[in-house]
Amino acid sequence: MNKFANQLEDYRNQLSHLDNKIIELLNQRALISKEIGILKVNNNLEIYQNKFWEKAQLIRSKTIESTSLNGAISNQIFDLIHQQSLLIQEDILKQKTVK
Repeated sequence: MNKFANQLEDYRNQLSHLDNKIIELLNQRALISKEIGILKVNNNLEIYQNKFWEKAQLIRSKTIESTSLNGAISNQIFDLIHQQSLLIQEDILKQKTVK
């Protein structure tokens, strides 16, 4: 392989490694969301906490502004992550309702 191909392969390997770390972090986040869901259900709190979500969005947006990331795309990613958390917590609520 030439130098270009080696460098490209190295960068792609680095991206794959980072992708695996992102998946690991998302899984850790999902596990924490599950614990939060259990607390909410056990304490009769609504799953969706609008004030908290709005505050978190503001803080996250400011953090993203200090990076080279596209703000709109990054916010969409976090919206999807939040939707995943809500689904996890709604499943916990459904399980308790069924019992």
